[in-house]
Amino acid sequence: MDQTAGGPGGGNDGRDGAGGGARELRSAQWYRGTDRNAYIHRAWMRRGLPSSSFTGERPQIAIANTASELTPCNMHLDEIATAVKGGVFEAGGVPLNLPVMSLGETQVRPTAMLWRNLAAMAIEEMLRANPIDAVVLLGGCDKTIPALLMAAASVDLPAVVVPGGPMLTGHFRGRALGCGTDVWRLSEEVRAGTLSGHAFQTRDFDLASASVVLPASTVQVFTSVAPFQLAYTTEPPAGFTRAAAAGLSVGCPVQAAVKAR
Repeated sequence: MDQTAGGPGGGNDGRDGAGGGARELRSAQWYRGTDRNAYIHRAWMRRGLPSSSFTGERPQIAIANTASELTPCNMHLDEIATAVKGGVFEAGGVPLNLPVMSLGETQVRPTAMLWRNLAAMAIEEMLRANPIDAVVLLGGCDKTIPALLMAAASVDLPAVVVPGGPMLTGHFRGRALGCGTDVWRLSEEVRAGTLSGHAFQTRDFDLASASVVLPASTVQVFTSVAPFQLAYTTEPPAGFTRAAAAGLSVGCPVQAAVKAR
């Protein structure tokens, strides 16, 4: 697959090491050297980051972040992204937040499924066009995570998924509530006259992905067994400190994936 880097720097994808020696980082095609283009690439990126960040020796780790206030499943991912950045820095890489197209499963009409492939293509081109060596994929629900996976696979970059996690289980009349089947069940109770409309309307659900066995939770579990993510990072519900800790833990594995190429 041709992964020629666009822009003034140009170059190949960096998988062929110089002179047959150690493999050069893909991002070094932008940053390494003393020519004008390399200088421009470095100079524009040194905003609050040490100069050692852009010498072509430290892996550049993109955080493909689908956080959006119009995507309830992913609304909290900026917090996870902050934790991921800390983990990548700790492991010696350079984390770079990359906001990408997000799909609100409950909001987008007529259906979010229409735009999943568009999201995958848009994310793919952003990964391909930028000086990055690996990517951490932050998603939730059953459209953004597949889009992220398809994009990373097409660009052939090392990738680790950090899912947003399931929402917390709600309770009503002493029973645990799921976000899917219970909505339909309770709405039918309203129609039957056994539950007031007011009581139904006050049953709100937390942000994050479905907490029951629907496509959202299924695709998050799939990424853990495929494997595209670290063990146990699917478990912590959104908002739990363990969810942020899961993001912090990806630094070393994603660095190892870069070195293994």
